[in-house]
Amino acid sequence: MNYKTILIDGPWLAYRCNSAFQLKTSTGKESQLIHCGLRTLYSIFEQFNKPKMIVCWSGALNWRRQIESTYKPYKSPLSSSFKEQMQDFKILLQSLGMIQYYSQEHEADDVIAHLACDSFHLPKPILIYSIDKDFHQLVDKFTHQYDGKNIIEKSNVIEKFGVIPKHIPYYLSLVGDLADGIIGISGIGPKTAVRIISGYNGDRDFDFYLDFSMGLSPNQIKRFKTNLKLIKLPCELTPDLKSFNIDKSASLSYLLKKYELNQIETELPKYKEMGA
Repeated sequence: MNYKTILIDGPWLAYRCNSAFQLKTSTGKESQLIHCGLRTLYSIFEQFNKPKMIVCWSGALNWRRQIESTYKPYKSPLSSSFKEQMQDFKILLQSLGMIQYYSQEHEADDVIAHLACDSFHLPKPILIYSIDKDFHQLVDKFTHQYDGKNIIEKSNVIEKFGVIPKHIPYYLSLVGDLADGIIGISGIGPKTAVRIISGYNGDRDFDFYLDFSMGLSPNQIKRFKTNLKLIKLPCELTPDLKSFNIDKSASLSYLLKKYELNQIETELPKYKEMGA
């Protein structure tokens, strides 16, 4: 499929690149996030015939942690090197003319969901670059997901989870998602979740169906509702999207030298195509 827009999960790209390998400059400064991030973005840009590229980031605040303090727990504190590279990476992308969005109170997931919705009128088909299974719920005829190896379409979601994409929030709310710190409903595993969801005909709200048809306890229903708030990426959510207004005193040439991006510097015209 000839994808017209690719939405990049910025935080996932940064974490993946930072942990993929270790790379240092001649002065000992870590640079793996910068090198890997730029090369990964251009590789995707070239692989999919130079579509519109938008990198999405999370804001400083996270409304989901106000609901559940254990949501997406950090496994270890973020290093000062990672924070520095992350900031410089955003400046580099801005200097290359790339589109970047974030919302102060929302995650990159919410920004991507908002942009992927029909109301935003981005050129379609759309490809979401992320490994996060929460994005499976957005998959439809004109929106697919790419995890770096495989394109994920509706049939792939059904094959893996046994439910259609729009029911992924129900599925994950029932079984939980340990990677995000979301606790599932006691006694409900994947097979039971699929059986429960397959009996739902959409006539009433799903929590009503669980209460009256499945006989779940009030505590189980409460847990399900909390999980659903954390997992669902509603199109009607309208985060206050902002583009970066970063101090450009750290110029492109300065950052290219700081991270010894010698090869990339010789190929700058092609990297700037990503922001054209």
